[in-house]
Amino acid sequence: MVQLFKRHQSTLAVDLYQDTIYLSPPLSPSEPGHDEILRGTVTLNLASSRRIARIRVQLKGICSILSDYNYSTLTTLQKDLEIELGDEKLAAGEHSWNWTFIVPSSTACQERSMYGTVRHTVKAWCEGSGSWGTISAFPRPVWLVGSPCPAGELPSGLEVTVKDNSGEVGPIALQLSSPHLTVASLCFLNITFESPPNMEILSVGAYVIQSFAIHYDDPSVGVVYPPRQKKILFYADQTTPLAASTDELLDRENVGRGASIPASFESRHRRPKALVRLENGVPWSYSRIIRLLDDDHLRPTTLEHTETPLRVKHSLVTEVRYRMKGSKAEKTLECSTKVTIASCCCLQDSLLLPGYVKQRPADEPVRSFHRRCLCNRSLQDLVSEDGAALCGADSRDSSPAPPPPKLMASSNDLRLSKQRSGGGRSSASARRISRELHSAGRASGSGNASGSGAAVSAAR
Repeated sequence: MVQLFKRHQSTLAVDLYQDTIYLSPPLSPSEPGHDEILRGTVTLNLASSRRIARIRVQLKGICSILSDYNYSTLTTLQKDLEIELGDEKLAAGEHSWNWTFIVPSSTACQERSMYGTVRHTVKAWCEGSGSWGTISAFPRPVWLVGSPCPAGELPSGLEVTVKDNSGEVGPIALQLSSPHLTVASLCFLNITFESPPNMEILSVGAYVIQSFAIHYDDPSVGVVYPPRQKKILFYADQTTPLAASTDELLDRENVGRGASIPASFESRHRRPKALVRLENGVPWSYSRIIRLLDDDHLRPTTLEHTETPLRVKHSLVTEVRYRMKGSKAEKTLECSTKVTIASCCCLQDSLLLPGYVKQRPADEPVRSFHRRCLCNRSLQDLVSEDGAALCGADSRDSSPAPPPPKLMASSNDLRLSKQRSGGGRSSASARRISRELHSAGRASGSGNASGSGAAVSAAR
C-alpha cells in the first residue's frame, strides 16, 4: 500500500570504465611523461521531464596529513568538466553522457599510512533550471597506482650479489633476489662464509627500514621526517631449525614473514647460544625465503618525480651476529641496500580475468579490482609458483656459494658494515665499507657490482 503513494525521485550516477590507473612518472622533469586516460559515463535517471542546465563532473585528489606536528589537507589533483545543455528539456527516463580526464603521470598515487592518506574520487552534479535545483551522484573512488616500469611491463626484479673479504671472517658472498620486488612478494636470501675461521654464528636476520618524508605547504614547517620504521622480515637464532634441503626451505615454517622479534633478541643478560659453530676453512651457507609484509604494514616506495606530499623510501638490511672462538664479544655484520618496492597491484596476475567455471561457488564473493592484489594471495600459492625457481633448487643444493648474477635492482647504495659490541652493548664501528652502485636506468635496473661504477671507501 505504501508503494502506491511512494514518489519516484530522479537520480544521478557515475560509472568508470576502469577504476585503477597505473602511472609511470618520467625519469627526469625535462622528459615528457606518458599521461593516462580516465574514462567513464554519467547517467541521469529522470522521474519526469525536466529542463537541465548543465552536468558537472569532477576528478579530485585529497591528501590528508595526520602527522603530530600539524594536521593539513591538500589538494593534489583537481580536474573539472562541464556539459552545457542550455536548459534543454529532457524526457523522463535514462540519459547518459561520456566523459574523459587526462591524468598526469606525476600525480600523487594512492597512499594510506599512519602519517596521512591520498585518495581520489570522481563526483558529478546535475543542475536543473528553475526551482528543480541540483542533484549529486555518490562519489566513486579511483585508485592511482605508481608503476616503476613502462606501461604493459612487469616490475623489474631484485638481483644483488656482494662479495667481500673482511679479513677477520674471511670471504663472504651475499645474494638477494626476487622475481618481482613488490609489496607482499617473495625474496630469496643467501649468505655464504667461504673460508671462515673458528667462530659462532649467533643469529641471522633481515628487516626493511621504511622512511617517510612529509612535505607541508607552510614554509614555517617545511619537510618533516618522522622516525624510521624497522619492519622485521625474519630472525633466526638457536631456537630456529636450519633447513637441510630445498624442500625444507620451501616449507611454511621456514618462510619468514614479518614475525615479531624473539625474546632472545631483546634479552642479552645471558650469553646466547650459537645458531651454528663454524670450523676453520669449512664453508657454510645459510638460505632463507622471505615474504615481504602486506600493504597494511609496508607501503610502496614513492617513485622519483612523483608530486606528492607523502614520500616513502626503503632499505633492505641483512644482519649477522657472531663471535670468534674463545671470545665473549659479540659482533655484527650488516649489509644495507636501497630498494624500490613496487605496489602489490603491479603484477600481471592482478590484470587477468579469473578462470571460467560452469558454476561460481556461492560462498566466493566477487572482489573489486583493487582488492585482487598480491596481499590477498596465500603464501602457499606464491611458494608453489615461484619458490623452487627463486631458491634455485637445481644449482644451490650442490654448490655452497651461489654464482654471481647480473645486478637487476634499482638500488643505488649498498653498505657493508662490521660493528663490535661488548656485553650486548654496541660500540663504535670497527670497520665500514661503502659501495655505491649506479644502475643504468630505473626501467631496466641493470648494472654491475664489480664494474667501474662501484666506488669503495673504508674507514677505521
